[in-house]
Amino acid sequence: MKRNDDNTQRGNMNVQLQKTRVGDIDVEYHLADYTDPWRDDEPQTILFHHGFCRNLEFWTGWVPTLARHYRVLRFNSRGCGGTTTPRAGQSYTADQLVGDAIGLMDKLGIERDR
Repeated sequence: MKRNDDNTQRGNMNVQLQKTRVGDIDVEYHLADYTDPWRDDEPQTILFHHGFCRNLEFWTGWVPTLARHYRVLRFNSRGCGGTTTPRAGQSYTADQLVGDAIGLMDKLGIERDR
């Protein structure tokens, strides 16, 4: 562990981000699953969708705590990180952003039950 200037510990979570095609864009994402491989049940998935002017790194601090018990799916939404940037002047809608998240979960075979 490295120490910050304020003497707190800070780990380095270098992860390999992946991409997949969802509708008309390529979505960059990371799926962390550190649950016990001998579990009888499929772990639930927590989806983190960052807000405006952020990226999936915003949620990095939650991964170590949650990925031991849940799969943690983080992704970069349209125009953020390595996800496709729409054409100039193309608007973003809430339905589009929700559709991208659901489309990513479908593409990864993640069931939605809530």
